[in-house]
Formats: sequence, structure tokens, C-alpha cells
Amino acid sequence: MAEAEYRAQLPVLVSRRRIPPAVRQAAPLLSALAMTIGLAFNGLNDAAGETVAAMLGAGLLAALLIDARPDAYFWRQRKPVLIPALLAGLWLSLGAGGIGLSPAIPMPYAPDFAGPALMAWFGGLAALIGGSIIGADRVRMERTIRLVLLCIGATLFIGMLMWVAGPGTSALDYWSVSRRGRFAGMVSNVNVTAALAGGAILQATALAILARRRARERKDGLHNLSLALAVSVMAIASIALLLTAARFPIVVTVALLISLAALLRRRRRRRSRAIAPSWVWPLLGLLVAALLWWLSGPLLARFDTLGSEALVRSMMWDHYFDLAAASPLQGYGPGSFPTLNAATLDDPLTAGSLWFVNSAHSLFLQIALAGGFPYLFLMVWAGWAILYPVARLAWRGSLPMDTLGTFALVVAILLCATVDIALDVPAVVLLTLFLAGLLWGRALKLREHGVASA
Repeated sequence: MAEAEYRAQLPVLVSRRRIPPAVRQAAPLLSALAMTIGLAFNGLNDAAGETVAAMLGAGLLAALLIDARPDAYFWRQRKPVLIPALLAGLWLSLGAGGIGLSPAIPMPYAPDFAGPALMAWFGGLAALIGGSIIGADRVRMERTIRLVLLCIGATLFIGMLMWVAGPGTSALDYWSVSRRGRFAGMVSNVNVTAALAGGAILQATALAILARRRARERKDGLHNLSLALAVSVMAIASIALLLTAARFPIVVTVALLISLAALLRRRRRRRSRAIAPSWVWPLLGLLVAALLWWLSGPLLARFDTLGSEALVRSMMWDHYFDLAAASPLQGYGPGSFPTLNAATLDDPLTAGSLWFVNSAHSLFLQIALAGGFPYLFLMVWAGWAILYPVARLAWRGSLPMDTLGTFALVVAILLCATVDIALDVPAVVLLTLFLAGLLWGRALKLREHGVASA
């Protein structure tokens, strides 16, 4: 049944009160600020920050539900994702609530941290659903994406100004923008900042291509301004990424830029029209800048320690997989990792290497440690249900350019999270789930309306 026919049969359950027009016009800005503000405050990376992240996600969804008043069709569309996601949340809640399935493992393992972590989890789910509401509206989504990119760029730029000012500035003591001479940003973590910067480069590249094409077709100065802003963020994010000297995020960014170029070339051949050659110069500029930085020393020096760091990472993953296997059904509860790690350093070698670690440095291991392997299965199921349809649209050349950039951004963060802590920081989790929600909502709408691309 078509959406219009289905909706016509639905009873009017509530009066459709609209948010004031001025507030609705500001909604993309307010949404972008709510989803990125935590990046400016150490990523909200503590129990209090998790509570704030939960409030931001819940507040966003509440405002959107009041305005949109989604009907039964809306929720029916989203069942393939909401069912595994809600089951995962319920499973995690059992452990957080002290309902343990194994008498040998106290649940939750860290009761003081379980509550805020669980709240942040449901706040992330709220941001995901809220993003899907915005994603269903093409214009609103595009504006929101641009504003999110500007907010990320502003955070990186302010962080670099702090980095230049130096650690001796007492007003900046709240942030640790430099770690061993590498740029850590306002998130106060080198690798998380690198993942965000790499994702921003990908999103800015896609928006620059879109703005360039529209400026040529419509001769509109507004699109020239959009192009200038996208290029500015691209430059800021490129500098920030190189200042981190983070190996894996740089490799991921370059690989995804090449993949983006290949997709655009394939799309151009299929449609017999030029998308725009503007992808060449940002990619070439990034590669040249990376080469210059490589020759200058810091990044090359980072590769000198790759072997020893790989051994430590291998030890880390072996240790945490053993812990996950020791409690396969429920893990150890949300927010338990720091306490669990400190309690299980039972030999001098492990303690000397891992005493300072606050994350498993693997998205899959971190999920399994929090809720067990059933929880990991449900989370992978929900993630696959969101991203696989988007990937299919991207491969077929049917994904709009701005959405393609967002998809690349989300993929970059996910890839970085497989070997590091990119998705262990509450503010980054909140933002990534919101962006995944935008993709989810746009993919649903594209499939409804014949998959028109732009």
C-alpha cells in the first residue's frame, strides 16, 4: 500500500500542533548545535557527560516528535531497525538493573557507572530516531549536514588556536589539546580528533562538489559561498588531521577519498554527464600535504613505533577477548570497563602495559564487554539494517551528494572505532548515531519515491 493511501486510512489521534515558525526555521541550527556541543567539552567523557548526552538526545527527539507527530506508518517503516535496537537496550538494561544470568559475575560490575552509561545509550537511540525524522526531509537534512560540518570545523579550529597558545595558558587547563606534541583537539584525545577530522574532510569534499556543480548550473552566489565554506572546513580538517599524526585515521581518510572519487567516476559514466572534476584538487591537495608532512618527520617517526605498538594492541585484544568470553551472555554491564580493567590486571606484564587503558580499543570487543555476545549480535543487526541499504544506494549511484558525504563520514568513524576509541566518547557516539539516523531517514524516503538522486 502506498504511503498516501495508508495515511488516508489512519484516524487523527492528536491535534497537530506546530512549533512556532521561527523555531522551525532555526531547527537545523539547534539540532546541529545539540549534536556537536559535546565535542567542545572533552567529548562529555565522564559520567556527568553521559547524562548530558542523554538529555541532548532525548531533548532533540522530543522536540521533533512534538513537531512531526509521526503516525503508525513512520514506526512501521522503522521496525527492521527498532526491533533489534530495542531488544539490545532491554538486554543491556537487565545487566544494569542487577538481573544477572550468571551467579559468578556480579551485575552490574560497576554499579556507580551503569546508570549514566545506560542513559547515554538510550539518548543515542533517541538521536538516531531524531536523525531519521530530519533525514526524511531533503532540504532540512542538507541544511543540518552543512551546519554540523561547520560546527565540527569550528571545534577543530578553536582547538588549533588553543594548541598554538600552548599549555601554559591557565584558561585552557580544562582541555588537553596537546598530547606528546600531537594535536588532541577539544575532545582531548588524539585519535578521536583524527577520526572526526578525517570524517569532516570527506563530508566537506562531497559538499564542495555539490556546491560547485550548483554554482555552475544556477549561477547563484549563495552556492559560491557554500563552496568557500566547504573548502575552508576541508583545509582546517586537513591541517588538524595531519597535526594529530594519527596513522590509521589518515590511511582511512585517504582510502575513502579515493573510494569517493571512484564512485563519482562510476556515476558519471552511467549518467553520461560530468558530476564535476572538483574532487581532484581537494584529493590532490590532501595527498601533497600528507607527503610534505611525511617528509618533515613526525608522521614518519610514528611509523617507527608501529611494530611495538601492534604487539601491545594484540596483547590488549587477547586480554579483553578472554574477559568477554568469561561472561558471554551479559558481559559486565554498561560503564564497567575502567573498573573491570583495573580488577583484572593479574600479572606484571599485563599490568605494566594496560593499567592506563580505559577502552578495549575495538568497537566489537567494547560492545561484547558491556552486554555480552547476544547484545553484540543485536547491535550488529541494527547497524547492518541501517547501513546496508545506504551502501546499496551509494553503489548504484542513487545517493545524493551531501548524503554520500555523510555516509563516508560515518564509515570513517566506524572504521577508526574498530582499532581505537573513536566510539567510546559519548559526544562522538551521539553525533555518529544522529548522522546514521539522517542516512536511515533519507534511504527510506529515497526507496519510497523511486530513488531520485541529486
